[in-house]
Amino acid sequence: MYATGLLSLVATTGIVTLSLLLAAQPIADLLHYSANPEYIRWFALILAFDCLSELPFARLRLEQRPRRFVAGKLLNIGINITLTLFWLVFCPGRPKTAMNWSILCGRPT
Repeated sequence: MYATGLLSLVATTGIVTLSLLLAAQPIADLLHYSANPEYIRWFALILAFDCLSELPFARLRLEQRPRRFVAGKLLNIGINITLTLFWLVFCPGRPKTAMNWSILCGRPT
């Protein structure tokens, strides 16, 4: 049953994510963010990773493995905080002479 649920989740998440990635510019235009379609791409990837992480956590709850469940959730929170700080602190103040971060930070150098 878990394999069927996982396959279904991966397939639907892949379809939705691919659709959002391909339609990022029209969606950005619709939301009046024409200059920043990378926002839509980021949201699509965040949504995909969040969806894909839920089924393994549900399995850990079902198997009554609280330590692994909590460790996984804490790791998830740590990664979220680290990435949030990266986007908010590092990207706006990145040096112009450093490596080309425009792909990640969404701004031309």
